[in-house]
Amino acid sequence: MFLVVAVAALVACGRGQPTVIHVRNDSGVQLRDLVLSGTGFKVSLASLAPDGQVDLSAFPTGESGLGVSLVANGRTVTVAEQGYFEGGGRYEVDLVIRPDLSVAVDSRL
Repeated sequence: MFLVVAVAALVACGRGQPTVIHVRNDSGVQLRDLVLSGTGFKVSLASLAPDGQVDLSAFPTGESGLGVSLVANGRTVTVAEQGYFEGGGRYEVDLVIRPDLSVAVDSRL
């Protein structure tokens, strides 16, 4: 039993600090099926209200950008990876979904 707990603790520590992704919906519409992805991670959110904000944690496995997929007013929007951050650090990423459904990605340590 102790061995299982020790191995689980080592695996959790090996992941390092999470990258925190601050998501803000400035689009003016309900967003559905929001998926954020990058190197070694995928984080999903069922919905985000207009003017809604949420903080999500991700564990990239190396250098990464942030890709976004979402549904707004029945339209599927997919945006290729933008920005730069690394796994294992203490990066924070700001993601803003704009009124035209484009995105702005900014990251910092």
